[in-house]
Amino acid sequence: MNTNQFPKSATSDKRQARFSRALELILSPDHDLARIDLEAMSNLSQAQLAQFQAAWQTISLQRRQDLAAALLELSEDRFDIIFNDLFDWMLQDEDARVRSLSIEGLWEDDNVRQIT
Repeated sequence: MNTNQFPKSATSDKRQARFSRALELILSPDHDLARIDLEAMSNLSQAQLAQFQAAWQTISLQRRQDLAAALLELSEDRFDIIFNDLFDWMLQDEDARVRSLSIEGLWEDDNVRQIT
């Protein structure tokens, strides 16, 4: 049976809508970084990660630092939150503080690519 015949699940649509709204709020410098918005950044799909990466390029250094710190804090508080793909990608940021926070965020990641 071709699985492409099945409609996208309502859960998937809701998750995408939540992610899109949260990303919009996170990008706004006038909006405080709320935990509920940060939670929507957990365990992203490849498409969502690409959206996040494109958006990251548009925000100020201070906002990138604040966001990296907030993601780290939330990941330390909640074992079910997974930001490894974000932290892995943020290792390439031009700012040393963002990279340092990303390293802290990856301290439990046992992925071999981090070791080499």
